[in-house]
Amino acid sequence: TLGKDEALIRVVYAGVNGGCETFRARGEYAFRGNKEKVKKDDDSSFFGLGAEGVGIVESVGSDVTNVNVGDAVCFVGSAFAEYSTVPSKSVWIIPEATAEYVGLRISALTSFSMLERTGGGIKSGDVVLITAAAGGAGHFAVQCAKLAGCTVIGTCSSSVKAQILQEKLGCDHVINYKTHDLKTELHKIAPDGVDVVLEGVGGTILQTALDAMTPKGRLLQIGYISEYPHN
Repeated sequence: TLGKDEALIRVVYAGVNGGCETFRARGEYAFRGNKEKVKKDDDSSFFGLGAEGVGIVESVGSDVTNVNVGDAVCFVGSAFAEYSTVPSKSVWIIPEATAEYVGLRISALTSFSMLERTGGGIKSGDVVLITAAAGGAGHFAVQCAKLAGCTVIGTCSSSVKAQILQEKLGCDHVINYKTHDLKTELHKIAPDGVDVVLEGVGGTILQTALDAMTPKGRLLQIGYISEYPHN
């Protein structure tokens, strides 16, 4: 039964969000309650996976006014399923239910809010370093920084990703840290340092990024993907 403020979504696409899925499955941070759920032997002994999704609204609760049946939407929560029931406030209407909209509600919102509002305050002329720039949050961050008039340096781990960053997303400088030394390349590109770092890898890449910042540079940490399998 739908709650009065819920929407039933027929899922068309689901995103795989490294941080969200790891924390949900482990029952960590905001998802600590998941550990208790699996201890119960009843209908509540489960939790949904799939943080980001796109689909079609199939039904809405009595108090829902922001979406209608038949709308194409992106949403947050339990996307690894054929159907998902979600709070209507987590649903955004989109032009069509296609894959490129999957990351809007978490990945894109994270990048834009960090760079433009939460400490980033990027402005035209800033040198911005984005690690894991071809990833979910990273590729949105590249576009955000370019639209703001920044010089964008993106890191990645393959030639295919490097090509996408340069040719499709307009990254000014791309560093494949599998084939080039990140510290050396950053010094060549930005000898005076970088103004803003959007960092989601952690480990040695985080430390290298810190060392490359200007004295008044801003570090925006959105993850530590290199540590997820271990920590």
